[in-house]
Amino acid sequence: MPGRANRVTASRRAIPATVASRIFASIPFVLLGWCLVIHSLADTIGSTETGLKGVPGVTVVGGGGGLPAADWQNRIFLLLLLLTTLSLAIVNRSRLNMRRLWSSPPIVALAAFMLFAVASITWAYSQEAAFNRVCLQIMVLLPLILPFAQVSPVTDTVRTAYLWYAFAIFANVIAVQIQAPALNADGSIFAYFGLFSFKQGLGQCASVAILLSFYELLFRGWRRCLPFIVIPASVYLIFASQSKGALAFALVAPVLAGLAIIVSSKLRISLLIVLAAIPAAFFAASMVANSDLTGRISYMFYGDSTLSNRTVIWDFVQGQYLQRPWFGWGFHSFWQVGPDAPSVAQAPYWVKHIIGSHSGYLDVKVETGRIGYTLFIIFILATLFALDRVRRRDPVRAWILLSLAFYVIITNLIETVWLGTNEALWLLFVLVVAETTRYPAAVSEPPFAKNRGSRARTSGYVGRRALPGGAAARIMSRKLIPGGAAGRGRPL
Repeated sequence: MPGRANRVTASRRAIPATVASRIFASIPFVLLGWCLVIHSLADTIGSTETGLKGVPGVTVVGGGGGLPAADWQNRIFLLLLLLTTLSLAIVNRSRLNMRRLWSSPPIVALAAFMLFAVASITWAYSQEAAFNRVCLQIMVLLPLILPFAQVSPVTDTVRTAYLWYAFAIFANVIAVQIQAPALNADGSIFAYFGLFSFKQGLGQCASVAILLSFYELLFRGWRRCLPFIVIPASVYLIFASQSKGALAFALVAPVLAGLAIIVSSKLRISLLIVLAAIPAAFFAASMVANSDLTGRISYMFYGDSTLSNRTVIWDFVQGQYLQRPWFGWGFHSFWQVGPDAPSVAQAPYWVKHIIGSHSGYLDVKVETGRIGYTLFIIFILATLFALDRVRRRDPVRAWILLSLAFYVIITNLIETVWLGTNEALWLLFVLVVAETTRYPAAVSEPPFAKNRGSRARTSGYVGRRALPGGAAARIMSRKLIPGGAAGRGRPL
């Protein structure tokens, strides 16, 4: 049976690429580009007239639940993209391998969470808002994930995402040069927003561009030249946006990812076990210190133990969660869903005017309760488990994917990114999840093994165990390697 499966896969890969198949493979990145540049630009232009103190991109959110014009543009675009995705899936159905998706642990976990989100409409505080936002989430997830079921042709996820981020960096550099900054009450500069509606969006975009540039530096030719332009421009945008946390996370994420992969490879244990030790060590240190370790770290770096008053928001959200601990208030049915919404009627002071808790985990928890929160944590753990498969096949690619996943996971500690239909980081995390489906449990040829020759630093020696299943025996039988050379680890 394994041989038959390999023949089927080979026959699918042999199908010549068509225009429809190439368009289908590019749909996830069209959505990423829309969120990064096109929709951000429309959001900035559309909010200029209603901006806070005349600053483009800062929209005052009221309690009526109204939607800015750019959001309606986003809904129309997502609907058209979904219809295009389904149509192209039918046209390219002979190229699809749906088992690749349904055998993926993170895809299955995400589907389970979304089923619970659909069920939460029945008990949501605002059923209309929950229904609309569940539909929006589905319109985002399907175009991102479904094209990865196509066996051939495939698109290099990391490289294509990097090109979009590089374009976004150059566009935001121009935007920062021509726009007025947001000002503090004393007239000093608060931050530049670029094409985004808040400063954290610009900082996050620049940070991801830096992460992807690190990976591109491993290649020869023009791929190595472009990062030398993107990295300085990204650093400039981070300081212009005053996003200190984004820069810190961009430096911490690749270091943690590299250490985790090295330890996992040396000790020959699952990557998930190594990663689980990080939060365990943090909680153990908090217990030993017998204090709020997060607040102490924040005070050491920024002189503010409240994380810019985030702890006030978190205390309020925790109290609202305890009112509906098991099922929550409904999917995206807590913040700004009407003048009598709990986030408006029961929130203290300025908290009633915000649209999120500045913590993706708390937002998932208060909206879907313990059950939904547990399902979502399982989804995150399943993603890290799937990345271990990538690590066994291609450690360098696993490093960049894990770095991106780490960055999103860490960012959600102080910002709300999870499940945001307009959040580029959420789209990027889903792309990482979808990319892991190209590395199934069964060992076969890496999807982008042909690029190994162009990388400045290769993996060195190839031993018998490093070759795909059955490949070592076939090579030995054809006498492509002198007798016993593969076993001794000599270069091919």
